Amino acid sequence: YRCNLLKSVDAGERTLEDARAITHRTSELRDTVRQGIEKIVGPSPTLSIAALIAALDGHRDTQPDPATFRREHAELYLSIAALGIAIESNFRSHEGSMWMSSQADELW
Repeated sequence: YRCNLLKSVDAGERTLEDARAITHRTSELRDTVRQGIEKIVGPSPTLSIAALIAALDGHRDTQPDPATFRREHAELYLSIAALGIAIESNFRSHEGSMWMSSQADELW
């Protein structure tokens, strides 16, 4: 398996330094999302980011006004969206089959 980011390095479209910077920024964003969600739903160090997002959605749905909850945590939801975009555009390969869930969980 070679992600889109490595493929772009192989093709000379990006430098290895650029790829490392993207990986570092994405890891920081992942950590920010994890910390933000865990502040709301509690520490869950063994859960993937995808599972934490599902837990956050479940928590939101138990609130008296889920829309207000989303507005109050808009920055976190924007970070979640940014992380999803970063993963989709840089790390997923769009050729062939979908990622196996274990590979996705390792990154998330």
